Amino acid sequence: MDDICLSIVAKIGEYTVDPILHHAQYLCYFNNFAEKLPNAKEELELTRDSVMERVSEDINRTEKIEPTVEKWLKDVQNVLEELKVSKSYFKSQCQYFLAKEIARKIEKMTQLNHNNKFEPFSRITELPSMKYYSSKDFVLFKSTESTYKKLLEALKDKSVSMIGLVGIGG
Repeated sequence: MDDICLSIVAKIGEYTVDPILHHAQYLCYFNNFAEKLPNAKEELELTRDSVMERVSEDINRTEKIEPTVEKWLKDVQNVLEELKVSKSYFKSQCQYFLAKEIARKIEKMTQLNHNNKFEPFSRITELPSMKYYSSKDFVLFKSTESTYKKLLEALKDKSVSMIGLVGIGG
C-alpha cells in the first residue's frame, strides 16, 4: 500500500514540480537569456552573410539556387526583423514573459544556425535554347568542318572556361 501511495505522490510531484521549475527558470535566469540574445543574433548574421556570399558566387556562375536555401534566407530575415520590431515590445513586458520570449527567439535562431548545411546548394541551369538557322545553299568546306569539330570539342571540355573563334568574316 505504501508503494502505491509513494508512486502516486512521485507522479504528482513529477507532473507539478517539473513544469513549475521549467517556468521558474525564466525568472531566475533572465540575465542569462538577455546575454545570449546578442550572441545568437551575431552568429546567425555571420552565417547568413556567408550563405549570401555563396549565393552570389553561385549566381555569378549562372547556377540556380535551391528553394531550401531561399526559404532559409527568408526565415532568417523574418527572425532578424522580429528582433528589430520586438525591442520596444520587450521593454514593456514583465520579466517572465520577456525571458520566455527571448528564450524562444534564441532557440529559433540557434535552430536556424544549425540548419544551414545545404547539400544541393545550387544546380547548374540550362541556358535558354537557341534555334539554329542555316542557309539552304550552305556548303561546308573542309577547313570549316575541322574548325567546327575543334569548337565542339572545346565546348564539351569541362576544363575550358573561355573559347575564342578567330577568322575572316563573310
